Amino acid sequence: MLFKQTGIEWIFQILLIAIGVFFLFYGFKYTPEKHQKAREQSEVDLRTKKDFQYKWLAKFIMKTPWWSGRIFFIIIGVFIVFLAVIGKGLFQ
Repeated sequence: MLFKQTGIEWIFQILLIAIGVFFLFYGFKYTPEKHQKAREQSEVDLRTKKDFQYKWLAKFIMKTPWWSGRIFFIIIGVFIVFLAVIGKGLFQ
């Protein structure tokens, strides 16, 4: 389902697909060790930063299992690729 596109639209579509593929790749490479590092960094941020705006995010990372990060990145990647591939047809 290809639509007539200008050169700049092709560039942006390829760029969006590349960003989506990056999220997919990172999601498949997300391991318990990477989650442990993120958890340790969250603990440090909560202890050391007085005016930390994303405390809720740090607390959330500390409570979630490692596979939730993998699922998050895969879903974001699929969503971005989906919008890049058929988004123009949906929003015309």
